[in-house]
Amino acid sequence: MSWNPEPFPGSQGVGGQAGSGSLGGSGSGASQWPGTGTSPWDPGGPGGGGAPVWPSPDEAPVEGSAWGNEGGATDLWGGGFDGGSPGPVAALPPGRPPVPWIAGAAASAGLALIGGLLAAFVLNGSLPLALVSWLLAGPVAIALLGQFVKGDERQRARAFYDGSWARPATVGVGILAILGVTASAYVIANWVATR
Repeated sequence: MSWNPEPFPGSQGVGGQAGSGSLGGSGSGASQWPGTGTSPWDPGGPGGGGAPVWPSPDEAPVEGSAWGNEGGATDLWGGGFDGGSPGPVAALPPGRPPVPWIAGAAASAGLALIGGLLAAFVLNGSLPLALVSWLLAGPVAIALLGQFVKGDERQRARAFYDGSWARPATVGVGILAILGVTASAYVIANWVATR
């Protein structure tokens, strides 16, 4: 077995001469792609000829060819080429916080705080109002606030985000809910202690 420094047996080497050998035997000077009778480097002609033949950028496209897209040519999957420049690109809308969720959480926490304060100081420890206030400030407001944070994080993942007020509002509504829970829990604890 001999070693041949040419990339393919029979291809032209430096100086334009055809190679004289191959692995395991002597070559005829013209290598062939198995089963085609042509060289792998020259798809159109027999017997090796250097680099692959590609159309130049200045060539006029042939209708229906893979290089041109005029005249109703189609791509490999049967779709048509429009042959023109891309159409107008719509700008992505910026992400915005989901206002209904935070509005619901703020309303629930605010009503709970008002109800808790009324139950504690005006109605002399009204237990039903304190229980309703605790439910509004606790599970309801926190669940709505959680949905807001979840939706807000999705919106923040967009390319642009227009809602710098969302984080401070989340903190503010959370504090309002804590105050509502505290006021109503005070009334509930006072009722339990006096019974």
